[in-house]
Amino acid sequence: MSSYEVLYFPIRARAEPIRVLLALTGADWKNTHPQPDWPTLKPTTTYGQLPILTDRDANGKEFKLAQSASIVRYLAKKHGLAGKDPQEQAFLESVYDSYTDLFATWRAAFVVKSEQQEQLQNSFYAETLPTFYKHHQKLLQANGNNGHYAGNTITFADIFAYTTFHRFREQKADLFPAVLDAPELVKVEEAVTSEPRIAEYLKSDKRF
Repeated sequence: MSSYEVLYFPIRARAEPIRVLLALTGADWKNTHPQPDWPTLKPTTTYGQLPILTDRDANGKEFKLAQSASIVRYLAKKHGLAGKDPQEQAFLESVYDSYTDLFATWRAAFVVKSEQQEQLQNSFYAETLPTFYKHHQKLLQANGNNGHYAGNTITFADIFAYTTFHRFREQKADLFPAVLDAPELVKVEEAVTSEPRIAEYLKSDKRF
C-alpha cells in the first residue's frame, strides 16, 4: 500500500486539491515544506516548481511527480475518482481544465502586477466569474443537481470545483455576488465537505 508526501509551502493554493483528494482516499500521507532550503532545493526539482508528490510503495520504491494538475489526475485515476469510463473521464477532465483556465484569469488579475489591476480584479468578480458559473450551472443541472458533475459520487472535478470556489469566495467575500446566483455550486461544496474524511481534514492540523 502506498504512502504519500506532498512537498509544498505551508499554504493551501495549488496543493489544496491534492490534499483534499488524499484525505478522501484515506491514504497515509503527510505534508513537507521546503523552508528554509527552497533556494537550494529548487534547482534539483523537475521544473523548479512545487508541489511535488512522492508516492512510496510498500517496498520503499518512490515515484515523484511534479505539476499540480498531473498530480491530481494521477491520484484520481489511481483511487477510482476519475470517472467510470473513458467518456466520463474525458468530461471530468474538461471540467477540471475549465477551472484551470479560470484560475489563469484570476492570476492575471490578482498576482501579475499591472496598472489595470484594480479594474481587472473587479471585472473578474463582476463579469468573468458569474459568466463562468452560468456555464457550470447547466452542467450540474444536467446531472440532476446532486452536487456532482458526473454520477452520484464525488470525483476529482468536484474537489477542484470546491477548492477553487472556496478560494475565490474567501479572498473577496464582498465581491462575490456570484455565490448568490450559483446554488448548484454551493451544492458541490456541501457534497464535498460533507464527506467524513474530508470534513476531518478540514478541521485538522494538516490544513493551512
